[in-house]
Amino acid sequence: MRPPKKTAGIVLLAFALSLIPPAAWAVKPPTVAERRAASAKCADEAAPGKTPSGDPVVKITPPPTEIARRIVYFPLDLPAWILRIATLPVGMLFEFIEKKQVIERVADALSNEKKTIWAYPIIEGGAGSGFGGGAGFNAVDLFGRGVNLKLTYRNHINLSQSASAAVGKPEMWELADRPVSLAGGVKWSRPTNDSYFGIGPSTTQSMRSYYMANNTSIGAGAAWEFYPGLTANAGIAYDVGTSGGNTYGSGPAVNAAFPAADIPGFGRWIHYFVPGLKLQYDTRDNISLPSRGGIYTLSFSRYQGLGSGDFDFNQYELDARHFFPLWRPRMVLALHGGIKAQQETGGGKIPFYKLSTLDVNSPLRGFTSGRFHDRNLIVLNAEYRFPIWEALDGVLFFDTGRVFHSFADLTMKDFKLSGGGGLRMRAMGLMLLRFDLAYGGEGIQTLVGISKSL
Repeated sequence: MRPPKKTAGIVLLAFALSLIPPAAWAVKPPTVAERRAASAKCADEAAPGKTPSGDPVVKITPPPTEIARRIVYFPLDLPAWILRIATLPVGMLFEFIEKKQVIERVADALSNEKKTIWAYPIIEGGAGSGFGGGAGFNAVDLFGRGVNLKLTYRNHINLSQSASAAVGKPEMWELADRPVSLAGGVKWSRPTNDSYFGIGPSTTQSMRSYYMANNTSIGAGAAWEFYPGLTANAGIAYDVGTSGGNTYGSGPAVNAAFPAADIPGFGRWIHYFVPGLKLQYDTRDNISLPSRGGIYTLSFSRYQGLGSGDFDFNQYELDARHFFPLWRPRMVLALHGGIKAQQETGGGKIPFYKLSTLDVNSPLRGFTSGRFHDRNLIVLNAEYRFPIWEALDGVLFFDTGRVFHSFADLTMKDFKLSGGGGLRMRAMGLMLLRFDLAYGGEGIQTLVGISKSL
């Protein structure tokens, strides 16, 4: 029997709700021994080599002479120098927090001695739903049975709420001497003030309308890591949801702004049986703060209506993220590309609130939530991450993408552009909090949260 691998459990818990929009998943706080090991390893973070799965690291060789290195390093160091001055009070505060081990003490207070059970706060804000927060609870090896449990709850100032629960058994058994894991989960969400601007890349801000939604998904699945880092997932889910008129916001309701033919599924409870398949290859060196390797995902979901075929469709997704270590520790170039394609079947229509959505969560961070809808989308991102203080990183990013009705419509026209920068608070080898400012031509978006953007 092979020694248990943590990666299989992590991949599986993510898959349990893979047919549900992703949420911010907290990472297990390290033990004291793990913290010391991470500190000792810090100086070697940017060293070339191979990832745990054997994926070769792309090595970018610096210039051989000191003068050439200074010239090349200057544009990389300039943002850090500027932000180091601008964030001096914050940096000094974080240095004090790091020195006094405040984060470690809080983590110890919110977890048991073995770090198998822990709680954590959730902070979110900006781009549509407003400020909000909640709490999460994680347990690994529950009751000594090897079962993992995760619970979350969120609430925002506009009274949008969501909750989720997931339970999994990593390495339940082996198939061909490779681990098979099982998991199941449920997620409920009730956004009170979602935005809808219509279909296509040419919608304007003046077309903005609002609606409420209510959705519950229950799913279960299995994951087989048949090759190191390469996992095949299969699962099923029951999904039920509806939409209604906006009662919490001041803007026009979607059913008043658009004719019924333009908002299929409005006001109806729609029940789906959702089988899905996913293939994922993960070579990242760290899940919370990756500096090398990548994660590549190909997935298919069938939304089969129960009791009616009016809203049946297929959904295909391709997502690739890769991280390149640069010449100095904590300097990382992150690249991302994603495509989502939806196919109506049996003459049905996709409910307007389930259409592919290009917005701040895609991420197209310079645009508000729900900004662009259509059957298909493509999004491309680049991030440069760099250290500012011991516990604070900086980020510069560029996002672009567009929605389109069919692949025949996909041209370079109407690609939306956005860019910006932000800060990442880190401790114990984890990313704890992010703060971003982004601009895409429709005002500055301010984003706060515990989830990583890429």
